[in-house]
Amino acid sequence: MKLQQFVDQWKLELEGDSFETPSSTLQYVIYKDKPAVLKIFKLNSDEKNSANILTQYGGQGAVKVYESSEHAILLERVIPGDTLTELVLTQKDSQATAIFCDVASSLHATKYKDDCAESVAALSRAFARYKASQNQILSPLTLEKAETIYTSLCSTQKQMVLLHGDLHHDNILYDAKRGWLSIDPKGYIGEAEFEVAAFLKNPKHNRYYADERTINNRIEIISNAMKLDAERILLWSYSYYVISTIWGIEDGDFKPEWLTMLQVLEQMVA
Repeated sequence: MKLQQFVDQWKLELEGDSFETPSSTLQYVIYKDKPAVLKIFKLNSDEKNSANILTQYGGQGAVKVYESSEHAILLERVIPGDTLTELVLTQKDSQATAIFCDVASSLHATKYKDDCAESVAALSRAFARYKASQNQILSPLTLEKAETIYTSLCSTQKQMVLLHGDLHHDNILYDAKRGWLSIDPKGYIGEAEFEVAAFLKNPKHNRYYADERTINNRIEIISNAMKLDAERILLWSYSYYVISTIWGIEDGDFKPEWLTMLQVLEQMVA
């Protein structure tokens, strides 16, 4: 749908030019005298459920939803919008990890509708698809190990929360008025330990996270601050990393350096 349609419908004032991401067209706007961002979903965008998840969060640990429709969402704009990645790049990884804990705890305290998102168990479908594909990037032993661990974790979850599902460094931004806020949730139902998996494999470049010392330090900070099971964090992180690698292979986005983190995690869960 065209940008002008939403500008007219929601009475928006444009600021600057629109820009593109793989899944959306974005435009900075003013809405009722407040800075906002208009996100128009592209065909088959994986972000369409984000409006529903953000509505469930109600601005608690996340940006607020001002307006939404099937094809677009109007969101609170985070200013200045610095990310946790900037902290990591300035050797403040422990501080960034502590902030993750605060944001995740806020999100997980949300009361939610049971049917607002699928269970993390549904993500295990990736294993069967990969086996059927005959792709050989991941070894059969890795696939079997990860699937066994993931299935066991899914069947032994305890307290369930509404997970962001993609709570990594670039999805946690600083707002001068409201503090650190999350954006772009995928939305799953599962235990809080699962949430850490996306965080551990970021920021993007291996040298910032793909070593055992960094992983253990992050897990220690998170498990202590959020009262979570450190072993389950590690097991979720390994098995979900395999799933996300499968997604990357399926989407044509796979990079060989991803295997570095996989090898580190595999050794840690051995």
